[in-house]
Amino acid sequence: MTPLQEAERFVSDRAHFAEDVNYPLVLSLYAAMTHCYQQCLFVLPYVGVRANTDSAGKTRLMQLIGCMCLRPTPLLTNPSGASLLRRIDKDRPTLLVDESEELQKPNSATREIFNSGYKPGGIVTRAQGAGERSYGVYCAKIYGMIGDPDHPLRARSIMVLMEKGDIRVDDKQQVFEPLGAAIGLRLSALVNQNVTAIESTYLGFVNELRSVLPVQRDREIWESLFAVCKHIVPDRLDELTAAAQGISTLKTRPAKRYSDLKQAMADAVTYQYAEQLARDSYQIAKATGERNIHTHTLITELVKSPTWKFYQNHKGVKIGDADGHYVLATMLQRIAGDDSNPKPVKVENQLLRGYTLDWLEKAAARAK
Repeated sequence: MTPLQEAERFVSDRAHFAEDVNYPLVLSLYAAMTHCYQQCLFVLPYVGVRANTDSAGKTRLMQLIGCMCLRPTPLLTNPSGASLLRRIDKDRPTLLVDESEELQKPNSATREIFNSGYKPGGIVTRAQGAGERSYGVYCAKIYGMIGDPDHPLRARSIMVLMEKGDIRVDDKQQVFEPLGAAIGLRLSALVNQNVTAIESTYLGFVNELRSVLPVQRDREIWESLFAVCKHIVPDRLDELTAAAQGISTLKTRPAKRYSDLKQAMADAVTYQYAEQLARDSYQIAKATGERNIHTHTLITELVKSPTWKFYQNHKGVKIGDADGHYVLATMLQRIAGDDSNPKPVKVENQLLRGYTLDWLEKAAARAK
């Protein structure tokens, strides 16, 4: 297995992407590119890892990519502009910035650093005493946020949309980071064997990608990855082309801001509670040995568990909603996807509103 294949497997085993794009290939080439960009002086793409909700895996993906890159920083959460200036100017790292919704603000100091730091020689100037000081801000950057960045930064980024889903390897950061760092060393050796040829190919690009990437800014940010790919895995150029076209096209969708997604994030948390409620309800009904269960009996048993004991009121089991919207039937309906209002069911010769075991089994099966 080649170092690039190792990197692809490392990413694909540990991340779940929202879109059918070959992100493992792209992100592995990005990690390889960070080991030669300072010699080749590429116009750098950034990697923007975004999600529409919390707990979608964006932070984990940033760590997975970062540990394979050149001199990755620790994962920085909403750092100040001043601290970033000093760090980049001193270390020329691969910058990892999470919770970077600050980049969506027009007057953000962090946004200024990102807008200036993708081209060789990029600087940001600050007042110092009676004079000024210029800070070099050119370096590889990977950032994560809920929603999208502003248009200029989005245009300079390879955007990756994450979503909650199953992954094959769910190891801890302390386990996967040494594995990724070892792969990064092998990627570094591979690109540095070919660095002169990579630089020559990059400098020779004159609209070679126009036929596949019609937008000039897209061609600009992808040229470095195509140059690397041509010399370390030339047989994968067609796959990279398809991925670049897909990612560039997806960026034309309307941008979503953090403020636009707050309700979606709240809904995602509620949905996870609803999944647990469906599983618990089915197990309670199954334990009765009956084909049906009355709503009152189900609620009585649910509130005996630590998860639900605080959520009983005159409207049934709910999830902390003062208006009583998230009653038992509504929560189960979120999972089952059809009419889940309790129906008249017969238990021990009584006809009361409740649920059938078959229906609750179906709801539990749909819960991940």
